[in-house]
Amino acid sequence: MEKITRTGIYGIVLDEDKIFLVIQNRGPFKGLFDLPGGGLDFGESVEEALHREFLEETATDFLSMHPFLNVTVCTQVPASKSKEGYLFFQIGLIYKVEGLLARDSVGELTARWVRLDSLSEKELAPLAWKAIQKIAQI
Repeated sequence: MEKITRTGIYGIVLDEDKIFLVIQNRGPFKGLFDLPGGGLDFGESVEEALHREFLEETATDFLSMHPFLNVTVCTQVPASKSKEGYLFFQIGLIYKVEGLLARDSVGELTARWVRLDSLSEKELAPLAWKAIQKIAQI
């Protein structure tokens, strides 16, 4: 079985009892809530990557970001019609993001505020679920 490792930069935006999430529209976690963010492009800083990902995915930007936590998960992704199954190891560098700024464009993904206490494991991408579990412990 193929093994894939990916390091990603993600943002956690909290507002009292709500969290800002996206709904994945493709890939192994299609249809699930996830944290806004993703991989770094070659030569990009962590800050540049997270700003770019927020703009691309949610059509929002932010004023500040601060290191928050690191999360790792390993998920067995089943085979699909077009791809064999694989083992997916994610390393998530998660930043607390503050000061959301809406832009005059449309993001690639649906973004919404969701009550933290309404989320279940089956609705979330594995990395987002693990991050939210850690938030609940803080």
